[in-house]
Amino acid sequence: MINTTNEGSKLYLYSITSVAILGGLLFGYDTAVISGAEKGLEAFFLSASDFQYNKVMHGITSSSALIGCVLGGALSGIFASRLGRRNSLRLAAVLFFLSALGSYYPEFLFFEYGKPNMDLLVTFNLYRVLGGIGVGLASAVCPMYIAEIAPSNIRGTLVSCNQFAIIFGMLVVYFVNYLIMGDHQNPIILKDAAGVLSVSSESDMWTVFEGWRFMFGSEAFPAAFFGLLLFFVPKTPRYLVLVQQDEKAYSILEKINGKTKAQEILNDIKATAHEKTSFINSPHIRFSTNRQYTGCIFQNNRILMVAHNQEIHEVYYQHTEDDSKLVTRYKRSTNIRRSNFSNIHRTDCRSQSNPDTAQN
Repeated sequence: MINTTNEGSKLYLYSITSVAILGGLLFGYDTAVISGAEKGLEAFFLSASDFQYNKVMHGITSSSALIGCVLGGALSGIFASRLGRRNSLRLAAVLFFLSALGSYYPEFLFFEYGKPNMDLLVTFNLYRVLGGIGVGLASAVCPMYIAEIAPSNIRGTLVSCNQFAIIFGMLVVYFVNYLIMGDHQNPIILKDAAGVLSVSSESDMWTVFEGWRFMFGSEAFPAAFFGLLLFFVPKTPRYLVLVQQDEKAYSILEKINGKTKAQEILNDIKATAHEKTSFINSPHIRFSTNRQYTGCIFQNNRILMVAHNQEIHEVYYQHTEDDSKLVTRYKRSTNIRRSNFSNIHRTDCRSQSNPDTAQN
């Protein structure tokens, strides 16, 4: 029995937030699974007879999921508002599952198994983009769901667990890829004098035709588990208030926070929901034209850009590359990062030394 009389049920709270956190794990899993599969995938499409697979195509194929991430992130607000937070996560679970199966068997229905061609390459990338859309949804909706479910005193802790789950998902898939590879070796890619790539006859053909499939297909199991668990979690109280279902919202708040605080929190949610609507429609939203806020937003975006310029993605997504190249790139990106942060620091110091200028 769940005790909701006074304090609410911590077990209930941690159970439903753990389900949302699993979405963060799938975020990391889906984006990093390519790290172990990309060499076998490259060798597979190099054996195509109707086109010459090159490094540009391979770069697009390796990063195609990130295109879906952009789309999913851009559409996440619309889905969260129209479908609700829980149903948006269900949609993400379906996309993860379909992407895993489609990437494992992209020939399904339309192509001959094990025969690479341009149409199959396009189909494979579409499946990866589909999974990327799921990643984009999960990246925005998972922390949103946790934040709207969790009590204010532990909200930050639970939301940060989602960030941990993303990195943990990357770590998990590295071990999964390692176990799938077993005693097999990555294929040997040769380059002739004209720069044309080919697969060495001495390569392990299992990794060329089978290994990468199992790596992508392994995601289907956690994705299916995630989708199943989402049938046992409630909608968030805030979303229920927004769709005029106050009684259901109160019931969930009572289970989490107890009767003593449930009504108080419900009143706060209703008040802030109305305040948000009135604020958006008010002239104060024009604050973004103020140079002070614009400068803060610009500096924040610079920091984010510098963070993505670390080339850590080389390690995330292509760590099978030659170690010396990765070390060289990491040193170069470290110098770039130091230079950018120094510029940001000098800009901040100038702003602090002349506050009148920063406020104008």
